[in-house]
Formats: sequence, structure tokens, C-alpha cells
Amino acid sequence: MTLQSGRISEKSINDKLGDILRTLNPRWKEKGRIVTENTRVLGEGAGLQPDIVIVHPGGVPVLIETEFTPAQNLESKDARPRLGKTLERNNAIVEHVIALRIPKTLASTDQAKLSEAVSNTKFEFCLIFEPTLSNNVGRWPKKGWIEGGVKELATFIEHTALSENKIERGMNVLVKGVEQAAYELHQGSTNTNDVLKKIARELHQEDGEQTSRMAMAIIANALSFHTTLSGTRGVKTLDELKLSNDRGIITKGRIVDEWIRIRNKINYWPIFDIALKVLAPIRNGTAEKILARLASVASELDSLGTTSQHDLSGRMFQRLISDRKFLATFYTRPASAALLAEIAVSRLNLDWSNSKQISKLRVADFACGTGALLNAGYHSMMSRFRRSGGDDKQIHAKMIENVLVGTDIMPAATHLTTSILSSVHPTQLFGGTQIVTLKYGEIKDKNSKNKEVFIGALDLIEESSTTGLFPTDQTYHSGTMGNVERPLDIPHEAFDLIIMNPPFTRSTGQEADKIGVPVPSFAGFQTSEDEQFKMSEKLQRIQQNRKHRAGHQNAGLATNFMDVADVKIKEGGVIALVVPATVVSGKAWARMRNLLNSRYSNLVVVSIACSQPGETAFSADTAINEVLIIATRSTNSVEMKQDVKFVNIDRRPESIIEAVEYAKEIVKSTINKNHGTLSLGTEQTFGYYTSGTLGNGSQAGIGDWEVAESIRMLSKGFVKLPRMIEEFDIPITNLEILGNRGPYHQDIDGIEQNKFGVNRGPFKRDKLNPGAVPTYPILWTHNTKTGRENSLIVEPDCQGIPRDQQEEKAIKLWTKHSTHLCFNRDFGFGSQSLGACYSLNPVLGGHAWPGFKCNDRRYDKPLVLWMNTTLGLMTFWYSGTRQQLGRSRLTISQLPRLRVLDISKFTNAQFDKANKIFDEYKNKKFLPAARANVDELRKSLDERVLLDLLGFPAEITRSINLLREKWCAEPSIHRTSSKKPQSG
Repeated sequence: MTLQSGRISEKSINDKLGDILRTLNPRWKEKGRIVTENTRVLGEGAGLQPDIVIVHPGGVPVLIETEFTPAQNLESKDARPRLGKTLERNNAIVEHVIALRIPKTLASTDQAKLSEAVSNTKFEFCLIFEPTLSNNVGRWPKKGWIEGGVKELATFIEHTALSENKIERGMNVLVKGVEQAAYELHQGSTNTNDVLKKIARELHQEDGEQTSRMAMAIIANALSFHTTLSGTRGVKTLDELKLSNDRGIITKGRIVDEWIRIRNKINYWPIFDIALKVLAPIRNGTAEKILARLASVASELDSLGTTSQHDLSGRMFQRLISDRKFLATFYTRPASAALLAEIAVSRLNLDWSNSKQISKLRVADFACGTGALLNAGYHSMMSRFRRSGGDDKQIHAKMIENVLVGTDIMPAATHLTTSILSSVHPTQLFGGTQIVTLKYGEIKDKNSKNKEVFIGALDLIEESSTTGLFPTDQTYHSGTMGNVERPLDIPHEAFDLIIMNPPFTRSTGQEADKIGVPVPSFAGFQTSEDEQFKMSEKLQRIQQNRKHRAGHQNAGLATNFMDVADVKIKEGGVIALVVPATVVSGKAWARMRNLLNSRYSNLVVVSIACSQPGETAFSADTAINEVLIIATRSTNSVEMKQDVKFVNIDRRPESIIEAVEYAKEIVKSTINKNHGTLSLGTEQTFGYYTSGTLGNGSQAGIGDWEVAESIRMLSKGFVKLPRMIEEFDIPITNLEILGNRGPYHQDIDGIEQNKFGVNRGPFKRDKLNPGAVPTYPILWTHNTKTGRENSLIVEPDCQGIPRDQQEEKAIKLWTKHSTHLCFNRDFGFGSQSLGACYSLNPVLGGHAWPGFKCNDRRYDKPLVLWMNTTLGLMTFWYSGTRQQLGRSRLTISQLPRLRVLDISKFTNAQFDKANKIFDEYKNKKFLPAARANVDELRKSLDERVLLDLLGFPAEITRSINLLREKWCAEPSIHRTSSKKPQSG
């Protein structure tokens, strides 16, 4: 229909938009799924006429209200009044309305070309929604509009069809039901311990509370899946099973028979086989109580519609897992998984309309956990297939059978991963899965009395196939062809995408001491000490045979999983990882950085610049900083130290739809530019990106791109300040050029003995009494409460007493390493003031204050001055690992690579001036580093060093003041400060 003026009406555009949307999701082609301009849609009145209504299968109805720009009344008069109304066909409540602005140019389109015009138009849209149980915001994005064509709108609709209210209610129902069923298991009989031990053996984990809850979660999940399958392939409903006996209950025998039939005749072996094994040892009376409780849960979830909602089981699963102490199986949040998957899948080079090409992909997660990442990757690929006109239901079986590979050492994890992937189209049959529970620990060979050691996915570094822990895991089951046993094929250099959140437990050092096991990385499932050592030895042997190697025992298993990814990814393939933020600068992670630099291209590192604890991680239930790494395996040699795109977002995406929009902007923006801001829609920014290198400092987690750029340029020998066009040269070098670091603290007082019974450190530490003159003074610890570390001069706090028969070793250590200059090792910016300090008499630098002996003693005082200027503090912060908010750690082995002012270039006049400045400031009290912006003494020191000592022009003062303010406002600086940054 056209108006008299010849302009195209909104109704005509809505009708055409509805027609096009029907082609972008095969489920929307069904009658009544998309309705436009209909007056009999909402139950509250025949006169209510929403522009477009989409009824997405398994989701909530999504309404679209349209208006030509500027559409000033679109939200208030059209969109918001629709919230809370009910759909007449099924009484579903309208939770989501999309407000869509149509560009005015579309109104003047030739009617004959309207379809083409609508297909090529960029619309502006936002989501208006009912507040969820935990969210009071009713608009997304909070301001501005998302821009996109019809395909982007279709993806937007799919994600808005998810009901967060239902998911949250479903989670509560599921968790409560599992807890109650676990209680019934414990109370049900006198042989509960025997039952739990049998269940624990099936789950390959320790018996106890976790085992019982995990077992009940598996049964609950199987019942939910049973409910989804009911009515298809002859599967009886739970109510039919109740009616099949006189008592009207679900008996253990009836459910076992039905599950065996589903498993053997329909498939879903990984879901129902482990559930049957968990259920088998439970006595009938107890089993009936458990089944009654969990069947009620399954029915309630089905009535809520949450059995088809995205990743409900995964969100529940992470609440139930408590065995993170050794395995570090942190759950990837659904939104984080979507962000990583969207960026990674965007790099796959194929025709998304070609089902044959898609079905030949190999996508793997070798630490699949709850299946969140593999599921996110699957959804991202299938969304692209649908947008290209394909029907993902038709290729679901091939995706499960051939494309998606998942491995884990926890049977419960592979059960859940299979459930999540299968539930995308639960009624579609498939011939088998590539989800396998791997062998872990020392296991006896079934054909001999010999035992073999297995290390889970790490065995895949040298193996090109694997068999699972249980017989079913190495069997491809088919209802029509019978069971065929064969190993799972995982060849080297064959995968297109590897996406993982690997465990990152370290195998050495303080990690082992803290938890009291010799090799924490292999201490899962109660492996013995002997097993742990054998597993560690096997990993070392495997690593020694590798030409390219990322693994390092001090970094943790995440580096070893990088080796798994490296041997399995093909040229041109993509790796996508969730790893601790220490990867970008930690010394133990250097091998992984070198591997990425030498064999991969187009590296992107995504981090969160946020000041709230726990909000800088992409995983749930962890307070450490994490980053996302996405990289493409190079098809030719890559120059070392290539530029890396560091993407710093100001907060973690809160929803899947937000994650998808983040990813689109990150992919689009980082292609050709070195730096810039990232925008969510037309008005809202969510971060920025800049270029840098992996190692020798990290731009990850920096909230202000000008701070990141200034410190990056400083490390290269240039002073580049905000609001200044001109750059100034400055002599910068690695600290190791100016001298040698002191000993590791264990080499001073360590009690570990060698094979001759001699202690590692020649000294015993003792207190230092006031007025005493120690022979071997040591500066060892931080003590900020006394204020003794607020001045440039810091005196020793203890003394070393030579151990028996180690006097000579003590003298040699003193002679080689005693110094006046000590550097901060673990800088807490909220309480500590100094990056380096000076002792009037020589000392040994200890645990908190490692010493540094310069080649020329004249370097000591200028270095102390430099390290306590704003630029010096920033360099320390940039070079250290910022694993925790408000803190930067620079290990003694990293200290030599700290970028510092090149004092060796000083003239005699500069040395004299530096000594004069030092004497002027040496006893004055500095505020903690996080308050440098209000510390007049720090400002004064900056001017004396930069202007008087280094000769920079006075006009840089305002810019250095601005940079200081910006740095103190950084989330990783002010988190632990007693006072938040304030202007002064």
C-alpha cells in the first residue's frame, strides 16, 4: 500500500520486512510464526495492533514496533505499552519489544524495488524489556541505537526470544530439586556409603557431597531430556510411566527400561548411559523418592519452557561443581563464551550457505567442561548458516557426528556437553558423538596386568587418536547399524577452530605448598602421590620431544593445553582461549608468547578494565584477571614480536546479545586501524583497542587508551603525552644493561637442602634490634603501617646470621650482591609509595625488596629518583603482571627486563644534579602511589626530574599532570586505595 503522496507506508515496509525475516530462520517459515499488522494478536483487546510479532519456537514472543525516523514517540507510545500483554494464541506474556527506526529514505523507494531496498537498508533498533529478577533496566542499549540490516535484526530477534526471567526461575527450581534429591540419597538407606562409592567410581571422582549432587544433577538432566523427547519416536511421557503401575509412581524399573530403549534404539548414549549407571546402585525405595522429586523438577522446567533455553544446564552445573581446588574447572559464563565464539567464528573462511563446507569443519574443545564454549561456537556457526538461507536442523546430525569434538576427564562434564549440543534439535537422530571422557591417572590395561599412565587431553600432544575412559566413550552407537567400536580420530593439524578455557593449576612452587600436594596439576580425582609424579614425568617427556613448545610448569596447565591446540590446529585455523592475564607479561608464559608470535597471526587480546573484584574475569567464581586470546595459525613464517591488537572493554558483557554486538564491533574495528574506540550502537562506547606486542609490558586491562599509548611509547624511548602533538626522545633501556639483579630470596635464607644436606640459603634471618650494627643487614619485607617505606631512604628490617659451616658461602653472597639499591617486587599501589628505594649502607635485598647492583654506583640515586616519578611508577605497573586489582608484581627474574631511564647516558653535570635532587627529597614522605594525583611531593619530583634533570620544556607540565590524573583513575590502580582518585 502507498500513500497518496506516493510514499511507501510503514505497513508496506512491515509486511515486506516480515516476508524477508521468514527466510532467515527456517522455524519462522511455519504458519503463524511471524504476523504483521494483525489486530487479533494480543489478548488484551482486538484494537491492539502490533506491527510485527515473532513467535520463536521454545522462546517468548518478540514484538517489533516500527516508525520512520526520528521516531520520537516510538518507545514511549508504541513499544513500552506492549510489555506485559499476552499473546492470544498461547497466553505467553510479552517480555520483549524491539523498537525499530526506519530511515526516511525507504519511504520514497519504488514499490517494485521495495524488497531489495528493505534487504539492503540499515535500520536502527533497541530492545525494550520487562525487568528481570536481577535487572531493573528496561532498555538495551541504555542509550543510542544498534545499527544493522535485516540479517543482523534476525540475529537480534533470536537472542531476544530468550527469557532471562524463565531461565533464572528454572535455575532456582533445578538447584533446589538437585539438593533435595541429594538429601534423599543420603537419607535413603543404611548402605549410603557403599552406594556413593559405586557412583563415585562411575563418575571417576571422589565420593562425598559433590558426588551425590553431581549424580542427582545427571539424573535430573536425563529426566529433562526425556521430557523433551516425549511424544517422539515412541518415547513415553513421565505421566505414562506413572500410569503403567497400580501405585501411580515412576518406578526405578520402568525408568530404567525406558532409558535403555532410548539409549539403544534412538541414541543419546552419552546422556542416558551415565544416568543409568548412576541410578543403578540406588535401592528401589530411595530411587522412587529421587525420581518423584526430579520428575517434578523436569515437568516444572518443561512448563516454564526452559528445557529449550540457551545453556540453562550449564549455568546450573557451575553452581554444583565444587572440585575446583585441583582441576580449576572454572565455568565460562554464557555471555563470555558467546563473545569469544563470535570473534573466532568470524575468521572461518568458508561459504556459510554451503552445508557441505560447514559439515567438513572440525571444531574442538579439549577441556569442554560444561560445554559452554563448544555450544557457543555451534550456535554462532548455525546462526550464520540460517542467515544464508540454510536449515540448521537438516545438518544437526552431521555437526554432532563429524564437526564438534569435546573431551574432558570428568564424565559428568561430557554428559552435560552432549546434552547441551543435542538439545539444539533434540528430536534429530544422529549416529554418534565425538564427545569423550578421557583416561586420567594410572589405569590397568584390560588385556594385561600392566598399568598405563594417562594425562587426559595432554596425551593428545603426541597422539592422533584416543579412546575413552568407559567403553561407551569409544563406541559410535547407531540404532539401525548396531554398535561399532573405534577410536576417536583427532589427527594433528586437522582442526579449523579450537576453543578452550583450559585448567590453569600450576604444578610447582607455592601452589603445591598451599594445598599440600606434590603436583597439584595432576591431583584431581584423588590420584596418589606416585601417580602425580608419573603423570608429571610423562608430560615432561612429551614436552621434551616438541620443536615448538608453550608448556611451562611454573605457568600452569593452560600453557600445556596451548601445545595441544598448536599440534591440532591446521594452517589457517583459529584458536580461541580463555587464559589468566599473566599470559601477556608473566615470565613463565614467555614460551607461549613466543609460540603465538612465531606461528600465529592476527592476534587479538581482549581484557576487562574494571575496578570491581571478580569483574575482570570471563569465568565464573574466580577473582583473577583473565583475557581472551584469538589468533590464526599462519600459513607462512610470521615476524617475531608482531603487533597485537589489545582490546580493553570497560565491563564484561552481561548478556549473549550484548556479547554478540561487542564481537561485531571488535571484529569490524580492529581490521585496519591501530587504535580507536569501540561503540555499542550509535551513542554508547564500551572500550577501545590499541596495538602493541606480547611481552615486555602489557596493554591488557588498561582503561584509558591514552595511558596505554603513553606508556607504550615511553618503553620505546619517546615521551608522548595527552594534548601534545610533539614527541620527545628519552633514553630508555632494560635495567639489565645497567647492572645485575640480586639473589632470589630462597638463595638467602632458603631451608631446602640439596643432596649433600646443605641448605639452599647460607643465612638464617633474625630480628634487628634498634641501635644494633648488623654484619649482614637485609631489607626483606613491606611494612607500610609504620611509614618507614614512604621515603626514598629505607633501612634494613632484619639481619642474616650465617648457618653452621656456611660462613664462606655467606661472605661470597654478600660480596657479590650487597647493594644500596632495591626494587619493589610486589607493588600494592593503594598502600605503598615507592617503586625503588635506597639504603644508606649496603644491604642484601630480600623477598619484598630484591636488590640490584649497578655497574656504576653513581647510577643508584638517579634510578631511585626515576622509579618514583609518575613515569617510573607507570613503567613498573606496565611491566609487571597485574593479576589482581590494585597490584603489579614484578618477579626477580623479570626485573632485568624492566624498562628504565638509561642512566649510563648521563653527563657528569647530570649526576651532580641528580645527587642534589636526591638529597633534597630523600627524607620527605610520599603518599601511596595510587594517590600520586593529589601528592604535591610527587608532582614536584616529576618537575625536578623531567624539567631540571632531563631538560624537557616547561609546557609538558600540564600534560604530565593530566597523564598522572588518568593513571590514578585506572581501575587496576585505585582498587585497593584507601581513597579513590580525586582531583587536587
